Amino acid sequence: ARLPSPMGSKRFPALRPTRHAASQAPRPCTGQRGEAVFEVSDCAPATRCRVDTCSAITRAQCVSQRQQALVVSILAGYLLGGSAYAEGPSAPLEIGKPHQLSKEFLPGDRFMAATHRGALELENTELDGFAAEGLSALAWDADEEILYAVSDLGALLHLQPEWDGDNLRSITLLATHVLKDASGEPLDGDWDDAEGLVLEQAQDGVSGNSVLLVSFEGETRVDAYRPDGTYLDRRTLPSALNDKDRFPGSNQGLEALTTLSEAGLVSGPQRPFEDSDKAFLHLYASAGQHWWFKPLDPDHSSLVALETLPDGRLLLLERRYISFFQPVLFAVRLVDPREAPRGGKLAVTDLAIFDSSKGWRIDNFEGIAHHTGNRIFIVSDDNTNPIQKTLLLYLDLDLGLEDPTTRED
Repeated sequence: ARLPSPMGSKRFPALRPTRHAASQAPRPCTGQRGEAVFEVSDCAPATRCRVDTCSAITRAQCVSQRQQALVVSILAGYLLGGSAYAEGPSAPLEIGKPHQLSKEFLPGDRFMAATHRGALELENTELDGFAAEGLSALAWDADEEILYAVSDLGALLHLQPEWDGDNLRSITLLATHVLKDASGEPLDGDWDDAEGLVLEQAQDGVSGNSVLLVSFEGETRVDAYRPDGTYLDRRTLPSALNDKDRFPGSNQGLEALTTLSEAGLVSGPQRPFEDSDKAFLHLYASAGQHWWFKPLDPDHSSLVALETLPDGRLLLLERRYISFFQPVLFAVRLVDPREAPRGGKLAVTDLAIFDSSKGWRIDNFEGIAHHTGNRIFIVSDDNTNPIQKTLLLYLDLDLGLEDPTTRED
């Protein structure tokens, strides 16, 4: 979500200085994306959009420049008598480097109901025009063994984790794709702010048939895609979420998305609707169910991600943000809709709460994905802000699910 920041962040204030804008020369230019401002490093080498001088350019022009650069690189590869992809921009990139999440809790240590299994900072290196920046949602494809991520720049990333026993060691960026509309054009303006992600047919033992459901802010909707960003169809939202005028703003749309076998799509607004009980955060399902639960801070908490566990329980990712000058909290929480199959109030279990005032080196966590057994990924959205970081966490939670065999690779 776009929150005010004295540092000029696009969506979320920096929690601490991590990289200084002053060291980036020249400084990013500003262009217009619909009614919102976005940053593009137009003048620096190896950036998203390349022009001769800093200027305001549209998102469509930016995407067009990316595509032109890719075509040129492919043609150059053939003219040189080799494969355009062997050593060109499409070669996979290892982009993960270790991140110290806490001085007190190291990989293998337990905190609340979570065991720390690794934290990485993802480097902002482009592959085919996109980098690991602005990431808002994750989903694990068990059939392909790929971690998908979508960004609020309308990009889809394919990531492949690497392990050291039970701990996350590094991650490789395999491919990037732009999300497209029904006519095959890249999403643009108010249409490209991808925020939620859930998969269909990703653990049926069949390779190549995965379908990605993506929720969006701006033009609130859920669309289905192939893993290469090709548009398939539009899905019907839960009826309570159909009226975008109920949302408090274009940046308060559907960040959280999942599915339940008996309920269909499940989502909810970041903050309660004006006509709903503001003491709770709310979930709405395609089959008509309405659930609600008590947040950590009713006045300031937001629902930023959802994930369905194999047994039908739901993981929640909740953010408590008051101001730039006060601590921010991120909580991994657990609810069980099976307790109220027709809807109703849900009891909440706190699994892990990360408080920036207690030594946790966190950032703007927005995406959560179940991996296998009791293990999950969490990713942060750096808002394409040079003083923030894209972080990927790997946690082992006390969920009581069957654990996989310890890895030897």
